Amino acid sequence: MILECRPKPLELYELLDDVEDVGDSEDVQCLYRAPDERAHIFSRLVFSWLEPVLDEGVQKTLQLEDMCELSNMYYPEVSTVRLQRNLETSMASRRPRLMWTTISTYRWEWVVGAAWLLVSHLVPLLHPLVLARIIGFVTTYNTDQAEPIGSGYIYATAMFAIAAVTALAEQQKGTASQHLGLLLRTGLLTTVYRKSLSLSNNSRKAHNIGGIVSHIGKDVNNVTKFVSEYSYT
Repeated sequence: MILECRPKPLELYELLDDVEDVGDSEDVQCLYRAPDERAHIFSRLVFSWLEPVLDEGVQKTLQLEDMCELSNMYYPEVSTVRLQRNLETSMASRRPRLMWTTISTYRWEWVVGAAWLLVSHLVPLLHPLVLARIIGFVTTYNTDQAEPIGSGYIYATAMFAIAAVTALAEQQKGTASQHLGLLLRTGLLTTVYRKSLSLSNNSRKAHNIGGIVSHIGKDVNNVTKFVSEYSYT
């Protein structure tokens, strides 16, 4: 936990091919892949690793070369391996299920999103309890049953902490759902496209180009939309 509070060394991360010597300056951190992975835990929680890109966007219109490299996990050749392996196992069974296959493939992404969803729903339940204590504190103020003044500060701090944690959990929940949706979309699109390239002549007659395009466009979008919008609500 203590080590996570410090930025990770730049030497651990791969430089772009066209960069030779950039030193150890924070101004060039976008030359490194996945700056969010290099960021420490608090930077990832509040998204402060985005500040260099946002500062650049204030000064000029951002171009493609101003963007940071994606993490390797988002590349099709990486994100599709697990999904294709699990799909082959599922298709070999008697009752293949796409839903259970995707859950088993991206189970840790599901767990992280579900954990933030649970936090975002449970923490606000503390708000009425703390509010009741504040009302009691104000009601008994300047009476024989008055609580110490320090209790008021504690209650006020608790109200702020509840609001902050709830907002943080909501943002992290949205990020987790988009992360899972992107992985799932990349995996499904790549899988359907690769399958379309290996169809036999008889299969091509049964599955025309329009049907394949429908699978790639509409069906994959529906699955991704379900994951990103409805799974964490």
